[in-house]
Amino acid sequence: MPDSNSHERINRSKRYILVFHGTDRTIKTEDFDFERSNRDDDFGAGAYFTTTFKAASKWAQAKKGNVVNWYLFHQGSARLDKTITINDTETTLKWINTIIEFVEESHSDNEDFIIGDTADGMAASVIYEYSRNAHRNGKTLMDLDDDTKLEMAAALNPDSFDQQIAVKTKKGLNYLEFIDSGRARNMDDNWFYVDPAFVAADVVALMTEKYGIPEDRAIVEFTKSNIFHIITEDQSMAQLPAEELLRLYEKEVKKS
Repeated sequence: MPDSNSHERINRSKRYILVFHGTDRTIKTEDFDFERSNRDDDFGAGAYFTTTFKAASKWAQAKKGNVVNWYLFHQGSARLDKTITINDTETTLKWINTIIEFVEESHSDNEDFIIGDTADGMAASVIYEYSRNAHRNGKTLMDLDDDTKLEMAAALNPDSFDQQIAVKTKKGLNYLEFIDSGRARNMDDNWFYVDPAFVAADVVALMTEKYGIPEDRAIVEFTKSNIFHIITEDQSMAQLPAEELLRLYEKEVKKS
């Protein structure tokens, strides 16, 4: 059975990453509308993607929707493109400073991608309290000392298992390939959940080893399959060993 806690933060060396977007409809990559995006999100206006199906389902619910879309992020190619700018907020201080810059509208906003943790749903109230206290002392949030900023970051309760990628430009969207969409899960934080993203990673690793096919094609082929769709809806399937899921996938391919 996959380990629900085995997923690491975004690996900057991985060439391909499966990412998700929760909303109220199917959205192909070319259909994202930056004009309709929310400037109050963690990293300002942009198209947001997350590394877990669970987080994307929560995003869908927040938008009164029930659709999760998934995409292949060609991270390796994006990082090799010298015209692409990626802001990795890999340290807590860099992450909170980036959020503060967007809150105070001082961020230059010239990146194609911003990558980092996801603040929880109470972020707005936390930021308001720290901002109010800073203003009482004649300061801005950026004027706060590092210890206070780190305290604020902890209060935002970032989830390192739900990393987010904010795509800020149309050029950045060129590095995301739409794969498919499915139904969002009704999430309850109080129950054990094996995320389909982790399951897919295990099965794809077996596929590349057994078949010798490129990782990007393995990700696309497996996550377009009926088996993956079932995994997103049925936790008993998600908890099967990766070897068994690969056998079920092979049977599906033979029938098609």
